[in-house]
Amino acid sequence: MQYILRFAMLLFSFVIYSCGTQLKNAPINKQTGLITDEKGIFKVAAVTKSEKIEILKYKNMIFVANGGEFAVQQTKELGFFDLVVNPEQLEKKILENNLQSKIYSIKTGEDLHDLSKFEKPFLVLYFKKVDLATKPNVQDLYLQMVVSNPLTIQDVFVAQVPLNIWTGNVNDQNTRYPLFNAFYEWVNSNKN
Repeated sequence: MQYILRFAMLLFSFVIYSCGTQLKNAPINKQTGLITDEKGIFKVAAVTKSEKIEILKYKNMIFVANGGEFAVQQTKELGFFDLVVNPEQLEKKILENNLQSKIYSIKTGEDLHDLSKFEKPFLVLYFKKVDLATKPNVQDLYLQMVVSNPLTIQDVFVAQVPLNIWTGNVNDQNTRYPLFNAFYEWVNSNKN
């Protein structure tokens, strides 16, 4: 009986998990500046850090360190940054500018800090999964979107959404779109 119940829960979670898109880029509503659908605006992720910066100074480029082509294209959707690059494109840019003797890697904050000394000011966007549990043997998982300034090696923006595969909230509508909506709001608020 216990195995049947476990199987039923697993099947139920897969059904719920499949409700929603996975890694499908969405357009931004021109009136709201956020990702919306026919029902309205998707929620905005909880913002845990939001520093006021001169965003126009960083318009030249944003490096999307992970998140794949989905994250690159969804960042481009904002239409703010002149150049949105993934790791391969940034490495190619380093080679084209003959910086390979000065920049050996783009994997750490220190490496990107070194690159920021030779490049126009840019930002780094990445995702990370964190466990914010305060009790032992309990998971409290969140997906965070982080934007860092490589010159100062400081995070300037952090938004997060809870991750729970059992409730089916790991999809674009519940996870990625809210993170990007929070990011869009932050960028737009810094334009002033």
